[in-house]
Amino acid sequence: MARFPARHFPNIDSVLSYCFQRSRTNTYNRTSEESRILNCYDNFHQLRDHINSSLQQYCEQVLDVTTAELAITQSWLNFNEPGSSHHQHRHLNSAVSGVYYLTEGPNYIEFHSNVSGNYQLGERSQLRDVEVITVNRGELILFPSWIPHAVPVNHTDRRRITLSFNTQFRGTMGRESELTLVEI
Repeated sequence: MARFPARHFPNIDSVLSYCFQRSRTNTYNRTSEESRILNCYDNFHQLRDHINSSLQQYCEQVLDVTTAELAITQSWLNFNEPGSSHHQHRHLNSAVSGVYYLTEGPNYIEFHSNVSGNYQLGERSQLRDVEVITVNRGELILFPSWIPHAVPVNHTDRRRITLSFNTQFRGTMGRESELTLVEI
């Protein structure tokens, strides 16, 4: 897991109300109707560039992968009203997932370590059984998609909004001599 310093992109705020009006129910919270939100609105251009840059750093510094890149496959907004939460889940068909926090905190995400991953990568972080992380507005969290995670109950009096996304590798990773080579 990696945490990137807070950066705020004010031009996004104008689109959030519109996206909420078009959102749909997703178990205990709401998600945007669009599943490629970073590509739907020009307002997300700078945030998309920030995320792509952060994904490249994560690939090189955390995963120790320098011959491939992570490409965003889907992106969406999450809306958690006061009293709502999001159940424990993981992201299938994705290598690395991320969450960007659009609203003031306190914001929380829980990571659970009860499964192992599908990729043999140089992930250097170790998780406890359950790790609750406090996140501020503008921060970006990246993590292996196979790690189960959840969002605890929103105990504030404000709607909590995040942007989530999934990725997949593009390029070459692994070693032919170890029979782990993948070229995508």
